[in-house]
Amino acid sequence: MLRWGLDKAADTCRLLRVGLTFGALVLARAQLERWTLNVAAHHKVAAMTDTESTADYIRRVWSVYPQVSESIDLGLAWGELSEWLHG
Repeated sequence: MLRWGLDKAADTCRLLRVGLTFGALVLARAQLERWTLNVAAHHKVAAMTDTESTADYIRRVWSVYPQVSESIDLGLAWGELSEWLHG
């Protein structure tokens, strides 16, 4: 699984290098969503509620890793990736 994740990170960098920004954004957001669901399943984090936004859910899931959640707001990162993709 880690090798697959690293391959996708390399694919994202390759797409950026050749100027295919949209493809890189798609891959980056897909990876964030995939790893968020993996972390949620591993740590048995409760599913997203109807009143919770996706960004808040991502923040809640990643809060199980304080060193990550304190250094970067992954909910905000997901929101910005979505904004760049959907305008």
